[in-house]
Amino acid sequence: MPKRFTNEEIELLSKSPYVKDIKQDRLTLTHEFRCILYDEWIKRPSTFQIRETLKSFGFDCSMLGKIIINNIIINFKRYGRPTNGKNKVFGQSLYSVELYDNSFLIDSRVFVKSRKGINFSSDFIDKAFKEYPSVSIESLLESYGLDPNKVGYHRIYELKRKLEDGEKPKEKISADAVEKYSGHPYIKRCTATHFTLKKAVL
Repeated sequence: MPKRFTNEEIELLSKSPYVKDIKQDRLTLTHEFRCILYDEWIKRPSTFQIRETLKSFGFDCSMLGKIIINNIIINFKRYGRPTNGKNKVFGQSLYSVELYDNSFLIDSRVFVKSRKGINFSSDFIDKAFKEYPSVSIESLLESYGLDPNKVGYHRIYELKRKLEDGEKPKEKISADAVEKYSGHPYIKRCTATHFTLKKAVL
């Protein structure tokens, strides 16, 4: 049986910035959010990954139901990453704003290189942890000379979510450092999340 939303569920879901349209028998997510879902799903293609991402953006998976979640995965497998479309959050095409490339963001010293791309630097995280929410992440980025729109909404959202949860995000060891120290005679282990010296050095 197709999912049918109650009036209460429709009212609740319509308030989400990630919902483009909601009717009793249909839910349409914004283009931008479908892209975010796909980018998270492709890292570890599974129902669990979709559910965890939906939950992190405030969705109740039991309210959405298995059919909608399964249809999201079916569409990803069939059509790949969503293309075109306009989103409710920004009111413009996701691709109308050209994002900074990773090398530019690393040169800004706000980001550092990691194995899976880039992460906010420890200096920026420390500053954000001390000043947010009195000073927005967007304002902090502008103080470093960066346009928040070109940094990317998902990166900003993830940092905000962790700060609002009372979690201080940890900077991962950069890919360059991992490459430099892996195999070093005094280093027992060096990965993106672990740096351990050999006992003889301690």
